[in-house]
Amino acid sequence: MLEPVIREEIKRQIQSYSNRNANLAVHAYYSAEQARILILRLLSLLLDNIEELPELIAHSQKQSRENLKYSMGGEQEDKTLWQ
Repeated sequence: MLEPVIREEIKRQIQSYSNRNANLAVHAYYSAEQARILILRLLSLLLDNIEELPELIAHSQKQSRENLKYSMGGEQEDKTLWQ
C-alpha cells in the first residue's frame, strides 16, 4: 500500500537529481566553449604568424586528453608544456 508511493517518490528524486546534473553539464560546456572561442580569437589577433595556430590547437587538444586521462586515474601526467 505504501510501497508504490515510496517508489514513486524515489523515482522523482532521482529524476530531479539527474536533471540538475544535466543542466550543470550544459552550462559548463557552454562556458568552456565560449572561453575556447574567445581564446582562439585572441590568439589569432596576437600571433605574428597565423600558421602557428593549428599547431597550438593540436597540442592543446593532445595535452587536454592526457590531463583528462591523468585526472581519471590513468597514465602518468606529462609535465612538458611544449614538445
